[in-house]
Amino acid sequence: MDVEKDLLALEEGLWRANREGDGAFYDRVLPDDALVVSRYGVAGKADIVRIISENQNPFTRTDLSGQRVIPLTDASALITYRVDYTALVGGGTST
Repeated sequence: MDVEKDLLALEEGLWRANREGDGAFYDRVLPDDALVVSRYGVAGKADIVRIISENQNPFTRTDLSGQRVIPLTDASALITYRVDYTALVGGGTST
């Protein structure tokens, strides 16, 4: 079992689910105490699943680069990367 490979595959899966509006994927893989912190604020698991399911501003392209997995403890790690994306916003695209 390669933890780094598994974590990066999970991160890719989350972006895929985001593009596809697959909130059920997020519901399955996120722990109940999950939090997302973004420029839009902080959201818990229920809000994350709802937002992804609604897919109001869908990503049409997500290209990840520079992925790194930094172990923090035996049970945690920090994943960093850059994502270049295209999203549909208000009928147009945003990058």
